[in-house]
Amino acid sequence: MGRRRAKTPRSAAHRKQAPVVIYSLPGCGHCQRARTLLASRSIVYDEIEGSPTPDFRTKLAELNGSGTAPALVIDGQGIGGASELARLDRLDVLMPLVRRERFPHALPQKRLSISGLLRSWFGLRSAPGREPTRHIVAMVDEKGSIVETHGAESKHAAAELAAQLNAGRA
Repeated sequence: MGRRRAKTPRSAAHRKQAPVVIYSLPGCGHCQRARTLLASRSIVYDEIEGSPTPDFRTKLAELNGSGTAPALVIDGQGIGGASELARLDRLDVLMPLVRRERFPHALPQKRLSISGLLRSWFGLRSAPGREPTRHIVAMVDEKGSIVETHGAESKHAAAELAAQLNAGRA
């Protein structure tokens, strides 16, 4: 089991980020997908490349609950594999997690409104606040689960509210 540091240099900003470790296997497509995502977000990581031996598979199982590669660890906490990493990125939780921001984290989101969709589908005019979409601020935990929501009048209002909520917890 060899240890290899990523080629991304550690700048002052990177020294503040949580340590990220990827446990991988040679020739693993999912491992490459995880490395590519981390590199695209400029996340510095350490990589431990193992061989497909029972000992390394046991280590993977301890980290992510299964013996499959990759296993990712952020700030000492196992988050799972490449799919879980992509999910956290898609939910906009990955970067706050790496930056060690406090959770729950406020994220502005745009949601579909069923009543607004039905009104527009039937050609009915939407009253203010009944558009096909609505803006909210979702409070998400470190796993990307929504723990609370706040309504907002517009995209701009949602962004301002999210900034205020995040600043209040700093």
